[in-house]
Amino acid sequence: MEPNTTERALTPLQSHYIELRRELDKREQEISALAGDLVDPKRLKALVLSMAKNNHKINECSTESIVALCLDCARVGLEPTGRIGGMWPVPFRVKGRPTLQGITDYRGEITLAVRSGFCIDVAARIVYAGDEFDWNEGDHPSLHHKPTRDALKRGDAQL
Repeated sequence: MEPNTTERALTPLQSHYIELRRELDKREQEISALAGDLVDPKRLKALVLSMAKNNHKINECSTESIVALCLDCARVGLEPTGRIGGMWPVPFRVKGRPTLQGITDYRGEITLAVRSGFCIDVAARIVYAGDEFDWNEGDHPSLHHKPTRDALKRGDAQL
């Protein structure tokens, strides 16, 4: 029997995408259980598949690492969409093999902190050289930031 011509014509990246989709389908209940009410598991799966389809560097990563990212996102309730979701999907080479890892940015950390119930609100601001800024830790922690109103005296951002 001759192999299906459609299967024979698939590129390695297309085959990997199909393998990834099948693996995510198999793990759908696990993803749903981890996600709870934090993130829509169907949306999360669609985002991960879209990432893999549209970014060849992500699609080159191991299926296991892409699925692991999906599970991590479900567990913490962040989407792997970068700026919007708070989790950045970043391909690395681990022992020479492309591997996908999620890196939570400050927006994701703020989301997680507020969701924890231990803080009500978090604000992130840039401090410039010309601003008044004082930060103390210890028995009486405090933070004072008064931005300068004169744009010419503002200076460079302080890292």
